[in-house]
Amino acid sequence: MDRIVGRSRLGGIVLAGRGSVLAILVVLALLLAGSAAAEGRVLWIAMTNAQKDSGIFDALLPEFVAKSGYAVRVVAREIGAVAVRARKGEVDVIFADSPGLEEALVTEGVAVRRTPFMESRYVIVGPKADPAGVARVAKPEAALGQIVRLHMPFVSRFDESSAHLRERELLRAAGLDPDGRLDGVFRTGTSMRDSLRVASERHAYLLADLGTFLTKKNEVELVVLSKPAPGLGVVHSILQLDPTRFERTLEIEGAKALEQFLLSPESQARIAAFGVDRFGEAPFAPRGRP
Repeated sequence: MDRIVGRSRLGGIVLAGRGSVLAILVVLALLLAGSAAAEGRVLWIAMTNAQKDSGIFDALLPEFVAKSGYAVRVVAREIGAVAVRARKGEVDVIFADSPGLEEALVTEGVAVRRTPFMESRYVIVGPKADPAGVARVAKPEAALGQIVRLHMPFVSRFDESSAHLRERELLRAAGLDPDGRLDGVFRTGTSMRDSLRVASERHAYLLADLGTFLTKKNEVELVVLSKPAPGLGVVHSILQLDPTRFERTLEIEGAKALEQFLLSPESQARIAAFGVDRFGEAPFAPRGRP
């Protein structure tokens, strides 16, 4: 969803998106960064709302700031708006979770390199009673098809987010038209957090990213019903932009430093451990260089 939902300005850090926890953590790290940060080196990062809402970058970015000396400013949007920012050169580097769109940016010459650094997955959540029998279906496309054909309540974000794009792919794979009339489908046009709340209130099913669901699972009456499957896998990548395309000067060295930081053994270990103590499971898995 291409809008600013919240904005915090603290110590020169601006976070556009929902909440300010990431901004506060980055500011605290900046206080430890010493004179390097005072040199005015600012790295603008665009990422998806799902990536921000999961909390993973609360665990990663402060360490990057402390080690590199770069101040960071984060813009959180849905994936389509992240791509728009990249095409306009309004940010220095992007994080993305939609390979098709990322490959398009590389083909267009907007991005010169796409580097995966972690993985996660989508889950089909719904009421514990599971009236559609999703838990007994192995393939996610078959599960969504069963929900729709049984006219069970299903919440769709319908906002061109990464989750919505994946939902459309799965519905098409099930032989359904995602743009057609689908009885039982309620379209929210809003965030994953809000869609989880709506699905809980309606006792409905929803395709959710695991990271955001885990942060909200104690606030909703929904459970994970799907099984891990290739069709639910998510690859998170960092994309380096072509600095020759834009009038604005990109902070290329900072973008490269961030990529190396994310691929480092220390960051990969932090990704693997993230969420285990809080959720009892890791919503992300490392995917750095061998």
